[in-house]
Amino acid sequence: MAIVDENWLRTTLSTVQVLVVDDMNFSRRMVRGLLSDLGAINILEAENGRQALAVLSDLSRQQVIIISDFNMPGMHGLDLLKTIRIGKGFIDRSTPFAMLTGHSDNTLVEIALALDISAFLIKPISKRGLEHRLSLMLHQDYQGNWVKSVSEYQVVNLDAASDNIPVAQILDRNAHLSQSASTLPVNEPLYRAEKSSVEREDVRGRQCSVKDIPQNAMLTQNVYTSNGRMLVEAGGELTPHVTTLLSDLFDLGYLEENIWIAT
Repeated sequence: MAIVDENWLRTTLSTVQVLVVDDMNFSRRMVRGLLSDLGAINILEAENGRQALAVLSDLSRQQVIIISDFNMPGMHGLDLLKTIRIGKGFIDRSTPFAMLTGHSDNTLVEIALALDISAFLIKPISKRGLEHRLSLMLHQDYQGNWVKSVSEYQVVNLDAASDNIPVAQILDRNAHLSQSASTLPVNEPLYRAEKSSVEREDVRGRQCSVKDIPQNAMLTQNVYTSNGRMLVEAGGELTPHVTTLLSDLFDLGYLEENIWIAT
């Protein structure tokens, strides 16, 4: 795990709004306490996605980080994430969003990836784990240039999260024509990393732990999930956003520890 600049994190957290979304009061208080210990001052709470949207609408254009549980009544975490990514309520579509989860349910994880989740926070959450994830999230580029088109987020089928729809049917590419999900090709990456400017021909590769990926390394071999799905295609640049996700997915048991990067 990379060393965190605690002073930088404390200073940065003191300048942003952090919204904790969870229907369990105990869980919200626990996360709030950890955030306070790390230097966060402006901590807001919501019991579900609908309350969170109301809070966000009052924050105007202030910088916000969201930490949300998945399983909540009224509006669950993935529904909240999708609503933000498609830009409803004039909320910044690139708002950093971390999902609290205690297991590696394939369907939940893949929907979150399709919606460009920023990070996964593994339960039970620890101060060190939260510190590491927040540091990575705050170092990511949130200028909006990585955000996909609204239409690409609109077709993500959230019914799969509750109806146990097979993983290969998560993206409904024909949602405007049909209510049923179409099949996502198995050889299509679940997450699209930025293409590296380095040519792949004759590039030597080496194995690297997802916990020790150098900054802006280039991927030389496809990364696959533990159930055989392509996660990231070779040739992509491993930005801090991608690095965060790979580390989190390894912790969830969703992929192997080692990947291949350019030397």
